[in-house]
Amino acid sequence: MDRLFNRKKLKTQELMNSIPKTARIITGNEEKMVPVNQVKVGDVLSVLPEELVPVDGTISFGRTFINQEVITGDPFPVEKSIGDDVYSGTINRMGAFQMRSIRVGNDSAIQEMLRLTQFKCN
Repeated sequence: MDRLFNRKKLKTQELMNSIPKTARIITGNEEKMVPVNQVKVGDVLSVLPEELVPVDGTISFGRTFINQEVITGDPFPVEKSIGDDVYSGTINRMGAFQMRSIRVGNDSAIQEMLRLTQFKCN
């Protein structure tokens, strides 16, 4: 039982470490780093290679490979391009892309997983 609890505790910590702290918002011709809690639904964001995807959204420009292991458990990156959804806490492995935010803050997939994991630990 302790081993199961420790595994769940590790998963919770992994999810918490995957929550991005900042986002790069595009306004006009400018990119500005802001705390992720300032991102609103509909904002256009830029995500560079090896960065965490800051919020849930849809790719509006570019193509890349995303490591979704924190969400799906699958360690192999998945190709993403215009129109594809990306999720907070996943890792952009290749190209830079732009995205439009669709779920932010506590509504994001990573926050929902964290709530479920914490609920199961209690």
